[in-house]
Amino acid sequence: MIVDEINRGKIDKIFGELLYLLGYRNESLKLHYSGYDFSIPDNLFIVGTMNTADKSIALLDVALRRRFWFVR
Repeated sequence: MIVDEINRGKIDKIFGELLYLLGYRNESLKLHYSGYDFSIPDNLFIVGTMNTADKSIALLDVALRRRFWFVR
């Protein structure tokens, strides 16, 4: 899945519960809203591009660094 300029969107709206699940990638968790058990498959890769000139990157940087690798 590719998300272009990920820092320009509202991360919680783009990913929803997927953002929470990324922190527990190797576990099956019960989703908050539906109550279903769900896990992220090993073959799902999320690539997000960021515009580093944007000032809004500072707030996202802390939250996303816990869940993503950064490559310059």
